[in-house]
Amino acid sequence: MSLLEEIEDVAPSVFLLRGWATPNDISSNCFFLKNEASGELLLIDCGNASERTSREIKAAEKELGGEIAAAYCTHGHPDHVGGAKAVPSQTPVFLSEKDFFLIPESERNRFTPLKADAVKFGDFDLKILRTPGHSLGSVCFWDEERRVLYSGDTLFANGAFGRTDLPGGDEKELFRSLDLIKKLGWRVLCPGHDEVERAEASEK
Repeated sequence: MSLLEEIEDVAPSVFLLRGWATPNDISSNCFFLKNEASGELLLIDCGNASERTSREIKAAEKELGGEIAAAYCTHGHPDHVGGAKAVPSQTPVFLSEKDFFLIPESERNRFTPLKADAVKFGDFDLKILRTPGHSLGSVCFWDEERRVLYSGDTLFANGAFGRTDLPGGDEKELFRSLDLIKKLGWRVLCPGHDEVERAEASEK
């Protein structure tokens, strides 16, 4: 079975490489957005630093028929940023500078501070929402046209939300971020772990 058969098509030109969790290992979901005109890919979250992640990212890149032009991390926890080593060294990997303290100092130069308020990639226009709480620098990416929200570990399916007991976590900030998110009226929720959720705004 090819890896492509295991990748879920979650929205037009958006593909999910599902993360996993074992007693000794956890890796985030990785979302590939494809620019159909150029064939290039934009990666949201990189998974962990395991060889499995590196293998799967490289295989997904090959089977989706394009190269990763840029990667954006929702926050700096190792299960979301470790896989940056699988991204070509000349390709920028963006991360909020507020989360750089979570990265070993020797590895910080691999990351580019995320300072923009939006990302334009082919037909994709993503708004960058600052959503601290799970970490100091947590962000979500909001595709208003497709009504797709890439929520990292701020919000999961079925209303679950991220923990706040890790360095940089803040419960009050998280609930403020959740208040911001719930006003968006998303139709597809693409979280950092577990299932993608589809719902009309009127049903939530």
